[in-house]
Amino acid sequence: EVNRGFPILMKTLDASRPLVAALAWGIAKRAIDEAVSYARERKQFGQPIASFQMTQAKIAELVSELEATWFTIQRAAWGLDRQEDAGLYSSIAKLKAATLAVRATGEAIQIHGGYGYTTDYPVEKLYRDSRRARTAL
Repeated sequence: EVNRGFPILMKTLDASRPLVAALAWGIAKRAIDEAVSYARERKQFGQPIASFQMTQAKIAELVSELEATWFTIQRAAWGLDRQEDAGLYSSIAKLKAATLAVRATGEAIQIHGGYGYTTDYPVEKLYRDSRRARTAL
């Protein structure tokens, strides 16, 4: 129908953004998992860096954001299932998840130290992927 293209486009974006959010959430989850695993094996001053309070605080904060973001994604998907106007929640979910992915991968690189920038560990690729998720849709 003439002059109905823009609303159709926006509905498509509203339906696509939770998918991008779920992808970004998965990137963040994997980065956190990699950081925890590495922190448990890497020793500094005779103990795993996972035992250091600063490392624990970083990971706890990321896990907290991960859980909150998951509920935001679920809310957006729930609205779409109910055929509600999902623009607001879809946008919030995508923004929160993409922002978290960039932050979580950046923190994972920091926890890995210099190794975080090498291709020996997956966090450098996750960081690059998170940057793409941030700019998608």
